[in-house]
Amino acid sequence: ETVLMSRREESLDRALEAIHRYAGDLGRHGLLRGETPEAVIARIRTVTEVEEAVRDAEFILESIPEDLEAKQALFEQMETAADREAILASNTSGLPITDLGARMVHQDRIAGSHFVQPGHIVPVVEVIRGRETSDETMSRTCEIWERLGRITLRVNQDVPGFLVNRLQHAIIREAVHLLATGVADAETIDQAVSLGLAPRFTTAGPLEQ
Repeated sequence: ETVLMSRREESLDRALEAIHRYAGDLGRHGLLRGETPEAVIARIRTVTEVEEAVRDAEFILESIPEDLEAKQALFEQMETAADREAILASNTSGLPITDLGARMVHQDRIAGSHFVQPGHIVPVVEVIRGRETSDETMSRTCEIWERLGRITLRVNQDVPGFLVNRLQHAIIREAVHLLATGVADAETIDQAVSLGLAPRFTTAGPLEQ
């Protein structure tokens, strides 16, 4: 059972339209584990108040814009309204998890849960440990995502960019350098990654190679 919260009904309407589209796509490809798109969507309830959204939740994931102060205020609000045992997670792509929980009383219950876009297709979720994140919070967060069919990437240090973005930006930096120095044109460099590295990395990661 999932509660989807936004302050505005228009945002919820847009989100549900996207969810219907994504669920339909996944259903056509047999990726809903034997369920129909309608059954999946029926488990989603929408609300416009934070307190109502988090009141009975086991796991809470925020994905508001990347504004540190706004996220800190939201985590403070969620902690007050949620059950003490609920995990508070963030889908931030780069803000430190430790900083997000700075205004919380129980900072052991916060963890990162960063999807790689497009999130309904790419199976991995980065689970990031903040400075005060407990072992139990990390284990429970990974268990919840794995229960939902996700592959969890444990990030044990709260470093800028976490794991996937750091690797991605290393490739981007080199791609820009190769373009700037005239080694190859942009289309060729992109093909080297999308048609050369990408298929190769599905068989073995760089360290295994």
